[in-house]
Amino acid sequence: ATPDAAALYTEPILLLQKARKRLGKALHLDEAKDNLRKILKDVEINLFRGKEKSKLQPAMIKTNFKKTLKFLQKELKKRNVGKALHVDEVRGKLLELETQLRAIITKNFKVEYWPMFVYLVGAMFCMASSSMAHTFSICSPKANMWWWRIDYVGIAVMISTSFCPVVYYVFLNEVVWRNFYLVLILALGSLVATVSLMERFQRDDYRFYRAFLFIAFGMFSIIPLIHAFFLHWKDPIDSQAFNRIIGYELMMGAQYLGGALVYATQFPECAFPGKFDLFFNSHQVFHVAIVLAAYTHYIAVVEAIEWRYG
Repeated sequence: ATPDAAALYTEPILLLQKARKRLGKALHLDEAKDNLRKILKDVEINLFRGKEKSKLQPAMIKTNFKKTLKFLQKELKKRNVGKALHVDEVRGKLLELETQLRAIITKNFKVEYWPMFVYLVGAMFCMASSSMAHTFSICSPKANMWWWRIDYVGIAVMISTSFCPVVYYVFLNEVVWRNFYLVLILALGSLVATVSLMERFQRDDYRFYRAFLFIAFGMFSIIPLIHAFFLHWKDPIDSQAFNRIIGYELMMGAQYLGGALVYATQFPECAFPGKFDLFFNSHQVFHVAIVLAAYTHYIAVVEAIEWRYG
């Protein structure tokens, strides 16, 4: 099932709950009947409109659910609420409809968390490779060379996997674009990781090139986000949720960019030699910025899941 199905089921459930609450109040029987007919008509329109929507419905809706709905509508046409058809019977049928809807949601609608897990694994790999590099790079010149290469590969992996959940959830209903961006990100990430393994790339005079490469790769996220903006800006509900995601992503980008610039310029130790050898040097600030950016991105992904799946 897709998020469209979830939205499709949620509105009828709220309508059915509203009908049961209305019947529980002291209102005129004719008013109850008219109100109930309107609500049942709204439920039917929401559930059975259009060929595109009907593709989302499991077979159960077309059998048990529709049968119960039609029965109640037919009985309302034949009798008056509160006489041959008792109010409690009507409320029981409404509850039956609601129960069937909830059973359908439980059976057919599952939240896909794997894009989130991909990101978390990538982030943990990056942090682990960085920790290993800082721990074992002092063992020998050869170990130093290879562990820092693995550290850079970890950064490429983290950036690549960061794209995965946001692209997946934002383009959840645009399968072609979703797959296109995911494949492109995988290809670019593989290219960056390959370049990171090159011996020349490790030289200190390539510090700015290293920072630029990772910044450029991270800035690629602007393209799918702009694309997604034009897809969702017309819908007030979608745009409101999407704007929150954009806000967190911009904050994450600022944290990544700030950390990369500090790393490239080696500030503050470049301006104050010997003052920041142990604490608050550029490399430490860089790592703090990366951790904060990773957490900010996590919040953005949680927002995307909440938006898509409620």
